Amino acid sequence: MGALFGAPGALGYRAINTMDATVGHRSERYERYGWASARLDDVANFIPARLTAALVAAVRPRSALAVWRAVRQDAPFHPSPNAGVAEAAFAAALGVRLGGVNTYGSRTERRPQLGSGRAPEAPDILAAVALCRDVTCGLVASLVALAGLA
Repeated sequence: MGALFGAPGALGYRAINTMDATVGHRSERYERYGWASARLDDVANFIPARLTAALVAAVRPRSALAVWRAVRQDAPFHPSPNAGVAEAAFAAALGVRLGGVNTYGSRTERRPQLGSGRAPEAPDILAAVALCRDVTCGLVASLVALAGLA
């Protein structure tokens, strides 16, 4: 948002994201307000999530087909229309399978399987960090190239 709309866009995006994080979850008290902020966050992140998947495929070209397959086949089953896209892309690029039972404090959730690889192991953390770094560098390079065209 900042790249397209400058500081006001970045501030607006941050406000949307913060509103979703604070009241976007479902509760009786914030049901209507939370619903609206969650949907607004979904809209704000629709394109960035898909650009993230494209960057993952670009920085891991050997896994590009698996990335697109996971995004197309697995991501729609994730409860978030956008997080599932990025998570499926990362899972496929790393050759792992994400999802299953997740525990958040006292709450347990069953998430769909993303990716078709093996179960992740401790060394995959370093690979995930490297992938995140490469995606970030790819984004920066893309933004610099776009700025050069302007």
